[in-house]
Amino acid sequence: MLYIIDASVTASWLLPDENVPAAQNILDKLASADGLVPPLWLYEVTNICVMAFRRGRLSQHQLTDALNRMDKLPIKVETDIPLLPIRYLAERYALTIYDAAYLELALRLDGQLATFDKALAAAALANGVLARA
Repeated sequence: MLYIIDASVTASWLLPDENVPAAQNILDKLASADGLVPPLWLYEVTNICVMAFRRGRLSQHQLTDALNRMDKLPIKVETDIPLLPIRYLAERYALTIYDAAYLELALRLDGQLATFDKALAAAALANGVLARA
């Protein structure tokens, strides 16, 4: 099984105040499945962690720990990103280009998309690629 993991799920793994059991279930599944993300995930998740630090949700030590744990997650970055299908999906489902990149990966590579974003989850469900935790 291939799981496409978006930033909302990853944030749940890294930020203590966003811990959600459904996200932990996805992380547990990565012990025997593949995890994949588009390149923007690196910046998106790092930004989430830095913003959490700036807002006082993480200490400096917790920020460093979160970024170290992020580096060790069993997730690979997909570098083949076809822009036209992403644009099409963004328009069709009224998604941001960023969210459409996750959906495009799930569709193209026959994966399951793990997200807590409602609009993205609806688009993934409509296409039969929404991961069940």
